[in-house]
Amino acid sequence: QDSAELQRLRAWTASQLEQLWPALLSRITGGQVRECHGDLHLGNIVWFAGQPKLFDGIEFDADLRWIDTMSEIAFPIMALERHGAHDLAYGFLNRYLELTGDYAGVAVLDFYRMYRAMVRAKIAILRLGQTMDAATSLRLADYRRYIAYGLALTQERRPLLLITHGFSGSGKSRLAAQLAGPMAAIRIRSDIERKRLAKGSTANGAPELYGPAMTKRTYQRLLLTAQQLLATGQSVILDATFLRHADRLAAHAIVLDSGADFLILDVQAPIPLLKERIGQRNAEGTDPSDATLAVLTNQMAWAEPLGPHELNVSITVDASDTPRLAGLLQQIGQRRNR
Repeated sequence: QDSAELQRLRAWTASQLEQLWPALLSRITGGQVRECHGDLHLGNIVWFAGQPKLFDGIEFDADLRWIDTMSEIAFPIMALERHGAHDLAYGFLNRYLELTGDYAGVAVLDFYRMYRAMVRAKIAILRLGQTMDAATSLRLADYRRYIAYGLALTQERRPLLLITHGFSGSGKSRLAAQLAGPMAAIRIRSDIERKRLAKGSTANGAPELYGPAMTKRTYQRLLLTAQQLLATGQSVILDATFLRHADRLAAHAIVLDSGADFLILDVQAPIPLLKERIGQRNAEGTDPSDATLAVLTNQMAWAEPLGPHELNVSITVDASDTPRLAGLLQQIGQRRNR
């Protein structure tokens, strides 16, 4: 009775494999195929002494553990999503991407999520055939949940590009991080990509981190990465100040070809609070942002406010207090459904 659904999954997988073959080969040559755990479902992870511990990795066959790193992380992501924990799944994915910069790998993530889901569906069926007892209906339901998950992956998605707007210290980064999980969005943070670019710079001497040249390169990186992610059907949050009209216009332009929705999250806070937050995080030294009070002063001098057309696609947030996340998510949903 499931043959039609299974054929649909087979056809989707074959089509994806054909389309993604060049990308999969490039990941081999690019060093993304490595010796991994190989079987990283949630049953092989235990929380112990305040840390997640991985066990029961595939030791008996090197071919099964030398895999694409995106296949490795697709397993726990798929399992978390299957349990309805989308916020945890995307929290894990976003942290992985921040650390590795492997945003190009998202192009093959759905393919690997499907693969991992079908592995678990097959295991459920194998167990179903081994015993006929009170657990039979549970195993069959488990199998069908994996099939339903796979079918959801084949559906076309209308992604959202959400850009933040606000001065350094406004709290936009914290808000973007809180929204990414519930929105099932990939968050790209300018402070991290700016440093990634600076670290890889071949120019003589250290580049000025917040200078015009590095800022231009950073926004180019953000927009190009967002465009590639939107093309895969993936929603994106660009976490940056976006104080210049030209940068906001360029962000809006990339959704035209992708069919994505576009919103601006206008995060506001009083100037004294901005200065207090910047001073505090500089003293702590734990935040990726190195923006100083001088950077803030410079931002306020050349910032270009949102225009009338931009206000039509913006949501204003008063970040002087802790925003209500549920209410903000509801606003985003309502604006998308207009």
